[in-house]
Amino acid sequence: MSEQDRLIIDGKLRIISPVHIGGAQEKHLQKGLDFIDKNGVVYVLNQNALINHFGIDKYSNAIATNRLEQLCHALGNDLKNYASQVIKSISGEIGTEIKIQIKDILSDKPIIPGSSLKGSLRTVIYNLLRKPGHVKETDIFGSIDKDVFRYVTVHDVFFNATSFSNTKTYNLRNEKNKLVGGWKHELRFNTSHHFNTSGFTFPVECISSGDCADFSLVINQGGIRNAIKNKSIVHNHEMEQLLTGDEKAIFHCIRTYTDKYLRAELQFFKRYEGEHADIIIEEIERLIAMNDQWPILRIGFGSGFHAMTGDTLHSSHDINGVGRGNRGLLNDVDSTKSRKLAFKINQEELQLYPMGFVQFCSNDYYDTQLKINHEKWLEARVLRKIEAQVSVKSEEEIIIPSEDKKIPIEPTMVNPASLIKAKMVFAKVVGQKGKMIQFIPYVDGFGDKIFEMSYAAGLPIDTIIQVMCISIKGKALQFQGSPKIM
Repeated sequence: MSEQDRLIIDGKLRIISPVHIGGAQEKHLQKGLDFIDKNGVVYVLNQNALINHFGIDKYSNAIATNRLEQLCHALGNDLKNYASQVIKSISGEIGTEIKIQIKDILSDKPIIPGSSLKGSLRTVIYNLLRKPGHVKETDIFGSIDKDVFRYVTVHDVFFNATSFSNTKTYNLRNEKNKLVGGWKHELRFNTSHHFNTSGFTFPVECISSGDCADFSLVINQGGIRNAIKNKSIVHNHEMEQLLTGDEKAIFHCIRTYTDKYLRAELQFFKRYEGEHADIIIEEIERLIAMNDQWPILRIGFGSGFHAMTGDTLHSSHDINGVGRGNRGLLNDVDSTKSRKLAFKINQEELQLYPMGFVQFCSNDYYDTQLKINHEKWLEARVLRKIEAQVSVKSEEEIIIPSEDKKIPIEPTMVNPASLIKAKMVFAKVVGQKGKMIQFIPYVDGFGDKIFEMSYAAGLPIDTIIQVMCISIKGKALQFQGSPKIM
């Protein structure tokens, strides 16, 4: 509907395959620090409860020597009482990190940022309107100061629940001088025919499939017309027709783009068929059918190169060569030979999902076709959450220091000789230089040396952090990843 020369498109956004949009790196969970896994069950550790039980010295020493997992195993069946969350739904090998879904600070609800949706819509329009010779985004949208998309606003979308999925990489391999599908099990040079639930797996927290939430997209059509009249944006007739039309034009644009994209993906898996490709093909065919009903869009982790604005070969996802960095090529132009897929095993049945698909639908369609099942789904989620809480000792039974009485952790010095393999060490923040924090590590012999690490948000001076460190023959230190705030 129109209101004061604006087009307001509102309705529901529905999750139809696992969607993960990550927050800051330090929010992700690190094995042996934030969580441990035992017999396939992940225990997200309650730091205060562990400190209260073991004492600050024993806990700090376990952190400094990478023995927290060993310490926690000593708790036996009581381990669940020292976990803030117990996750039993991750299939396959857990790995060293679990990526956490971005959430609203106040409500703690999982969100899809409006910026992510706006970026995906931009990709759709770029690929739809791109002409031969158009390579840069500015060819379509104009330069930063004249970019027509500044008149488009997409609000954050707040969902209700998350779940956890593991991910695996479908990767092409060379077999008798022919590219065929396979599964990646190591960072380099280990792609085999057979799917395996271990090796090169990356668990992620996702917005739960089946969840629905309100969305709103606003196009300032009056502003666009005035900008064209005043020549403050590049005049593109097709763009003007699309953005000053109605919601049907926008939805048709999304549906057309996604149909073309999915059919290209379908041909990729049929041409480079590997083990379990039939499961993926069936899922893509389901997505094509859903797109025919209401338009779907791909966003977030696992969406891949071909869902990016920079994909200039959208009509085909084939490859006929391999270039630098082991990237796939089609006629010497970047393509891609791998796909990130979510997987779950339910009652020994393997399920595979292309990630990141959401569906737009009207409020009327939701009310008449989806609302009853969605409400039942939400009720079931609440019941499962209650049952999970009942099976774990209640918070009242665990003596946890309040936030204002949080037990401080005393940093422990580390011998550089113990850093042959990378592990977490304590450090103190001493300054900020641009996007880099400056810190001094608690490593013998390096107490007067200042190191830097990327962390644009900054931290107060004297903040105690932990950083992943490795020593080169005890004479130099190298730091990896992002700081963990203690």
